Amino acid sequence: MDSYTNSKNDRFINKKMTELGYTWENYTKPNGSVGFHANDDVIVNIAKKMLEFKEKYKINLQTCSEKINMPGISKLGCLNVDSINAALGTNDTVHIAGN
Repeated sequence: MDSYTNSKNDRFINKKMTELGYTWENYTKPNGSVGFHANDDVIVNIAKKMLEFKEKYKINLQTCSEKINMPGISKLGCLNVDSINAALGTNDTVHIAGN
């Protein structure tokens, strides 16, 4: 539902967004970072639909970054490759954007 600054540099995301007709110029900020996010009402509607699935299939729902606060959806902390490497004392670069 959202993107990260390096999305433009990720060849898979870049290819798919281009195929879908997105033009990076429309989403590039003056400082060079990229920002495109779903509107809040879109996120809320998706969350409501996911809550229906939660009830129907008896599953747990968790998010780490969406701006939603609804009973039935737990909030978790986000992890990224750098954080995992730091915690494990490793240097995994295979799963970094673009690789």
